[in-house]
Amino acid sequence: AGDDSFVEVERDELGFFRESRFNPQGRKLQERHRTELGRNLAQGAAVTTSESLDRTAYPPSRITDGVHDRSRPWYSRNRAEGYPDTEFVQIDLGRVQAIAEVKVDTFRPEDAYFIRSFQISVSEDGVTWRKVGEQLNLNYQGVIKVSFAQVNARYVKIHALQSWQSNGTFYNVALNEVEVFGFAVAEEFFTYEADGQGNTTTSG
Repeated sequence: AGDDSFVEVERDELGFFRESRFNPQGRKLQERHRTELGRNLAQGAAVTTSESLDRTAYPPSRITDGVHDRSRPWYSRNRAEGYPDTEFVQIDLGRVQAIAEVKVDTFRPEDAYFIRSFQISVSEDGVTWRKVGEQLNLNYQGVIKVSFAQVNARYVKIHALQSWQSNGTFYNVALNEVEVFGFAVAEEFFTYEADGQGNTTTSG
């Protein structure tokens, strides 16, 4: 920057927490810090899936249409045993973005069916993948949340899906919606003024 200011960055288990810029005297000039989760980055995003039961009746686009409607899911063509890892949903966020949470809506009109387990992997280029979280041995429906340390990614994949009936037999995957979130970042600037008595006051 051509000046003598310096920057300190703080991180926690979720990743970036706070970045502060100080002047040479150690007074804070600027701060960027993590706030709550931001908007759903997956809404309207392009979706690639394993084979669909019926792409006309149950299109993959429903997974990112922003509507939580258990009567309008996407169905996989095959029953999801999980072990061959053949059923998947992949979302393209359009560009690399910082993400920290994925929500998967598995509600069904029939109480007997539920997603038993799945994994979340992410990638910047669609080639090299990194697993960031999973849910195992579920026995209920709902909006299932997976949180992880913030990571940069363009592609988000839900895979290794197991879908069960309550009697223990495998069933087709049915997903209503997938949402992806990153943390919003707030920015604040600080100025310093003398009060006429040799003291310095701060305003942000």
